[in-house]
Amino acid sequence: MNARTAAKAALLLAAGPLLALSLNACSFSASAGTSTHDFSGTKLAGNVQKQLVAQNPDLEITGTTCADTPEIAAGKTTDCNASVNGTATKFVVTWKDSDGNYEVNSVEA
Repeated sequence: MNARTAAKAALLLAAGPLLALSLNACSFSASAGTSTHDFSGTKLAGNVQKQLVAQNPDLEITGTTCADTPEIAAGKTTDCNASVNGTATKFVVTWKDSDGNYEVNSVEA
């Protein structure tokens, strides 16, 4: 391992707790929309990823997936996953109502 590679590795190790801290602080509210009543995991994942990227432009967020949610109601949750700077990260969508309004929070590893 050359000096440059060692320095990058040290930086990544040092940044790990900061990445976790920034994700733990990640929370936002949004709406899945009610015009089509499509609460599929694919559509939800697309919405969640857009919001995560918009709120965290300095992080590389890719591959967001969410479980299908056949029925939504206040207090129900849906699990989502994403890769954040190459680290698998879990998010939980908590539905605020049956109209498609929800809140997303990262889950501490």
